[in-house]
Amino acid sequence: MERGLDGRLLDALRAWFDTEWKVTRAVYVTNEQFRHQVDVIGRTDLVLKFELLEPDKPGKYLVFG
Repeated sequence: MERGLDGRLLDALRAWFDTEWKVTRAVYVTNEQFRHQVDVIGRTDLVLKFELLEPDKPGKYLVFG
C-alpha cells in the first residue's frame, strides 16, 4: 500500500475489464469501514452512485461507478 500498488491494481483491473472483457459499465463496491479502499477508489474518476445498508452487517456498502 505504501508504494501505491493497490491503486495500480485497480487501474489494471479496470483496463483489463474494458479491453479483454469489453465491460463498458461496472460498479466497484466496498464497505465504508475499509477507509483505505474508499480512499483508493476516491482517487479515481469513479463516483459514488449509491449506498447499501444490509441488516445485521456493520457499516454501509458504497457503490462506485
